[in-house]
Amino acid sequence: MGVIDKISLNLSTRLGDRLDKDEEEKAVLNYGLFMIIHTFLGIILTILVGLITGMIIEMSLITITSALFKRYTGGVHASTPEICLIIGIILSLILSTVCRFISINIDINNIVLIGMTIIAFSYYMIYYKCPVPSKNKPLNNEKTRNKLRKKAFTLLNIYIILIIIL
Repeated sequence: MGVIDKISLNLSTRLGDRLDKDEEEKAVLNYGLFMIIHTFLGIILTILVGLITGMIIEMSLITITSALFKRYTGGVHASTPEICLIIGIILSLILSTVCRFISINIDINNIVLIGMTIIAFSYYMIYYKCPVPSKNKPLNNEKTRNKLRKKAFTLLNIYIILIIIL
């Protein structure tokens, strides 16, 4: 059990006892508190690392984009929430650095070509590999997988429209 798990469990137990809630209601409260703490900590750490590295805009955009995508595509799940945060921040930092390098050192025609390649690869990955099941969400039902895949395609299409507009 990670630190975030322990904090949310402790808070939900104390709050549930004070409000005279049963174990099921405490479990729901624990889940909600866990999500709030984990999200808030992720936002704070992303902003902090972005400020330190001077890439707050890039890191924020990458984090928001990937967070929206992860909802429909699943993904790799770390053993603890803390490792998940660290992996997310490191990946955002790496992608931000790559984006900054590309925008400074590569001409617009090659950037468009790279973008089109990434978009084609994204369509391929969503169609053949997503959504990725996890231990907590096995996704055995093909109807559910298709529904999530369709939403991921819709989100990707929205991203493409935004890219074209910008």
